[in-house]
Amino acid sequence: MCGFFGSFNIKRKLNLNLLKHRGPDSFGYYEDEYLYLGFCRLKIIDLSDKANQPMEFDNLVMAFNGEIYNFLELKRELKEYEFKTNSDSEVLLYTFHKFGILKALSKIVGMFSIVLYDKNEKKIYLIRDRAGIKPLYYAFENNGIIFSSEIKPIFEAIKRKDINERAILNHIVFLFNFDDETAFKGIYRLKPASILEFSNNGIKNYYYWQYEFKNEINNLELAKKEFIEIFDEVIRSQLISDVEVSLFLSSGIDSSLIALFSSKYKKLKTFSLIYKEKHISKDIINDEFYYAKKLSQKLNFEIEGIEFDFNEEILNKFVYYIEEPIGDSAGISTYLMCDYYKSRVILSGMGGDELFGGYPRYKAYLIYEKFKFLPLNNIYFPNYFGRISRDFEKLKRVWSKPYYYYLAYYTDDEIKNLFKIEYNPFLEIKKIFNELEGNSYEKMLLFDFKTFLPFHNLIYSDRLSMAKSVELRVPFLDDRIIEFSKKLNYHLKIEKKLLKEVINDYYPEISKRKKRGFGGPIRGWLYENQKFVRNEIEKLKKLDFLNFEKIIEISNEEFQGKKFNYLNVFEFLILSRWIEIFGF
Repeated sequence: MCGFFGSFNIKRKLNLNLLKHRGPDSFGYYEDEYLYLGFCRLKIIDLSDKANQPMEFDNLVMAFNGEIYNFLELKRELKEYEFKTNSDSEVLLYTFHKFGILKALSKIVGMFSIVLYDKNEKKIYLIRDRAGIKPLYYAFENNGIIFSSEIKPIFEAIKRKDINERAILNHIVFLFNFDDETAFKGIYRLKPASILEFSNNGIKNYYYWQYEFKNEINNLELAKKEFIEIFDEVIRSQLISDVEVSLFLSSGIDSSLIALFSSKYKKLKTFSLIYKEKHISKDIINDEFYYAKKLSQKLNFEIEGIEFDFNEEILNKFVYYIEEPIGDSAGISTYLMCDYYKSRVILSGMGGDELFGGYPRYKAYLIYEKFKFLPLNNIYFPNYFGRISRDFEKLKRVWSKPYYYYLAYYTDDEIKNLFKIEYNPFLEIKKIFNELEGNSYEKMLLFDFKTFLPFHNLIYSDRLSMAKSVELRVPFLDDRIIEFSKKLNYHLKIEKKLLKEVINDYYPEISKRKKRGFGGPIRGWLYENQKFVRNEIEKLKKLDFLNFEKIIEISNEEFQGKKFNYLNVFEFLILSRWIEIFGF
C-alpha cells in the first residue's frame, strides 16, 4: 500500500511530502522528457528495498498502489522472467508486459490504482480496481495531465483554486458526491473499473469491466457451499503479509465472518470501539464492544477496546486527510482505530452490505412497495421515541419516492429553500439510476455499489486508514466475492439472507441481531460542544450559493429537539472546517 503522483506532458514536480503518510518507508522517482513520477512506499510484501517503486522493465514504467492477492499464482505463469524480488509489484509489471493491459486486468485479483507508462508509445494509462477501493485523481493542465493517489498534491500544483459548487451541494444532500467530480473544481477521480489513456494523440476513458447480474444460483444450500469455498480462499490470500495483520471487529455479520474464517489460519489481534456514556445518552447508536468481545473470546483472539474520544484537533485532522467534506462519523471511527493500534494491515467488513443487501433502507423500500397505499403523513411519532421517531420521519419523507431519495437528507422543497442556485441533485442522480439494469431490488444494490460505496465508504476508509500508514483490506470486495455475488439470485440477498445462513452455522447469536451501522456517537458530541459547532457554522455565511438563514434554522431544529437533523448539522460543521483548512 502506497501513494504516487506524477505529471505527464507538462513539467510539474509535485510535493511528495504531502503523501508521505501513505508510504513513509521509502521514496522513489522516475523522470524523462514526458513523465515525472514520484512514489512513497508502505512496506507490506517483501520488505527489502529491491521492491521499491517506480519499477521499470523493457518499455514499461509502473507505479502501483494496492495489493495483488493472486500474485503467487500469476508468478507461475511468468517463468520466462527473471525475478529480482518477492513482491506482488514485480509480478504485476511482468503480467502487463506479457499479456497486455486488458488481458492482464482479467487475470488480476486485487485492489489497486496503477499508472503504467509505455516509453515507446509515449502514453500513460491510469487504471483503477473494479470496486474503487484504491483512489486515483487527476486534473488537466496546459495540454498535460497531473495525477495522484490523493487530491492535495494536485490542488497545490494547479493554478485553479475554486470550489465546485455542485459537488458541495451533493455533499450537503447525500453526504457524498455521486459522480467523478470532486469538491475541488477541475480535479476528477478516475471511476472504478476504468482506464484513462493519455498521449499527444488524445484522451480515452473507458471501462474494462462491468457489474452484470447473472442470477445463476437460486438454491440456498448450493449458495452457502460455494460462498464458503470462495470466502475461505479469499481470507487465506488476504492474510498473506510480511507484517502483522489485525481486524476491525464489530458485532456485525461481515466482520464476524472474517474473524471466523481467519481463525483457521491465524490468531488475529482484534479491536472495537467503546463509546462514552454521556455521548450515547444523546445519540441513537449502540456500543457493540460487548458482542465483539464475546466472539473474540470464543475464537481465542486478543481484543482491545478503543474509546471514541473526539475533539477539535481530531476534527481538523479528519477534514485534512479525508479531503472532501464527507460528514460521516464512521470515518472518525476508522481514523481513531488506526491511530490507536499501529498494525500495518487491518481487515474490514466494508462492502458486505452493498453486495449482499445489508442496509435497512433496502428493507424500507420493499415495505413501501408492499404498502404504498398507506397514508403515512397522518401518523406521527414524538422525538422521545428516539430511533423509531427518526426512522419513521425519514420513511414519511421518502414515501412514494424513487430509491435514491432514501440516501438523501433533504426533500425537493427543502433543497429549493437551502440552495441559492438553480440545481437539484435528484435530477442528476436520477440519470445514473435510470441507466441501471435489473429488478427494483437489484437496482438498489447496484446503485450503491457504483456510487455510495466508491464515492463515500471507500473514500473515508482509504484516506483515514492511510492517514496513519495503515493498509485496510476489504475481503468482501475481493474480485472473487464480487463475481460470486453477480451469480446470486436477488432473493438470497434480501436482508443478507445468505450471509445470515452461513454465520448461523458458526455463531447463531450474531445472525439474530439487528443490523447496526458503523459510526460513532456524533450527536452527543455535537450537543456537548454546541457553542463551538454554532460558531463554526457561522463561517458558512461566505458561501453565496447557500441560504445561511436556512442553515441556522436546520441547526436550531436539532438543538431545540424539534427534528433529528444532527447529520445535517455535522455536515455543516465539516464543510466549515473544509473551507478553512483548504483556504477557500
